[in-house]
Amino acid sequence: MELFPPIPYEGWSDTIPTLHRFVQVIGKVRLAASSRRNHWWNVPFHLTGRGITTRPMGLDPTFAVDFDFVGHRLLVNTLDGRSVSFPLADHSR
Repeated sequence: MELFPPIPYEGWSDTIPTLHRFVQVIGKVRLAASSRRNHWWNVPFHLTGRGITTRPMGLDPTFAVDFDFVGHRLLVNTLDGRSVSFPLADHSR
């Protein structure tokens, strides 16, 4: 059994710049909405079963941003139960 399937570069090379821009924008949001910690420990993304997440940040409201690479969506969920999302497809350069 192969742990991870092959991911040929040619099949997703157009996705790389778009994903990079999305991650940069959400990284700036995370930088602005989280308390500073030494060595920039407040800004990394964390792996989930479906993609990556910022984990909770901000104070009013507290929210998290998730990249769902299985469902191809970007999701923002708040602690008070509000949620908004949009598809990641068709947002290329």
